[in-house]
Amino acid sequence: MTEPERQPEPAAAKNVVAFKRRSAEPRKPTFPMHDETSDGLAGDDRARNRTNVAVLLFAAVLVFLGWLLVRELGKSAHMQDCLAFGRTNCAPIETPVE
Repeated sequence: MTEPERQPEPAAAKNVVAFKRRSAEPRKPTFPMHDETSDGLAGDDRARNRTNVAVLLFAAVLVFLGWLLVRELGKSAHMQDCLAFGRTNCAPIETPVE
């Protein structure tokens, strides 16, 4: 088999930049290395731990407030259901015994 004749390259093909392969270089760390303190945690780790604890406490408070809200809404719904059925003793009042 014979190869077909090559046609001349268009002018735009001459402007293509040749790709040069570079040898792989080891990557440098993107974060600064810190000296560890006596407890074994670097300064950034200690700050991150404080932030994590603060977020955990905030989430716990939100869960607790959500639980209180659901409980109070349940009581209110129970009272409305009782009143809707026409009952008169939905919230009995206790009187002191003399």
